[in-house]
Amino acid sequence: MKYPDYFHFFSWHTKISIELPVGFEEEEEIPEENRAIYTDEFDLDHERGAKILTKALEMPGINKEAVDKLASNSAIIPGNSLISGPKKIFSEALYGIKQYINHIDLNTGEQTLRCELFAGAEDILFMIICLCDIEEKDYYMPVFDRAIESARFILL
Repeated sequence: MKYPDYFHFFSWHTKISIELPVGFEEEEEIPEENRAIYTDEFDLDHERGAKILTKALEMPGINKEAVDKLASNSAIIPGNSLISGPKKIFSEALYGIKQYINHIDLNTGEQTLRCELFAGAEDILFMIICLCDIEEKDYYMPVFDRAIESARFILL
């Protein structure tokens, strides 16, 4: 019997469905903040692992310009520099921006890779934020890409 390489994760609070590789698990779900956090199992090869945050916010009037501005503002936070993107993601009912950012903690000098997706539909802003050490980017970028490509946003 062949076992799956990826598992499906869904949170009723975020209304976001994503696929993550075996080894990731739900770390925490915070219903009052419409947030769920997923993490991989820490191991010797990837000491700190990676985290993926999914979040949904009610945002009346969310539109293309607001999504663009959120992505732009995130990219210019002190310590952030754009690695790639912003890449526009479209569907009939959804407009989104995906980008990769190298974040340097100005106090410690620690570097983190951030893969961000901001997407607006109806009156909801969906966010997927993926994090790992910059040294682990080659390992985690395909994981983050798959999570975002597999994302489904449930509008009930």
